[in-house]
Amino acid sequence: MFKMENGDLKIVNNDLQVISEKARILQEIEEKIKLIKGTYNLREELGIPWMEYNGKLNSTERDNIIITFMYEKVSGYKGIDVSSIFIEKVKKENREASFNIEFVYLGEKVNQEIEGGAFNGI
Repeated sequence: MFKMENGDLKIVNNDLQVISEKARILQEIEEKIKLIKGTYNLREELGIPWMEYNGKLNSTERDNIIITFMYEKVSGYKGIDVSSIFIEKVKKENREASFNIEFVYLGEKVNQEIEGGAFNGI
């Protein structure tokens, strides 16, 4: 029998591993960031009704909403140096944009990229 406290245990290749608090928080942050890949969830969370939203925001307004959403999700964690949060839209060769998120968590620099294809339909 395994007892799980605060999500500190995980199974990898049938082996039980203990996740450190730092690794667990980083994993949780990454999952929150991935929420933006579900476009319906993003619109709902931001309070943008679909019919009012459809076609009325230009790309800059859309990007600003996405960046604000990511910033709020990341900045809410204790241990994150809020002044270190940097979110940038990066143009790719295929003309799709990606977002790069960097921040410092408990002294460790974290870098996460979300590909532009995740935002289709937002």
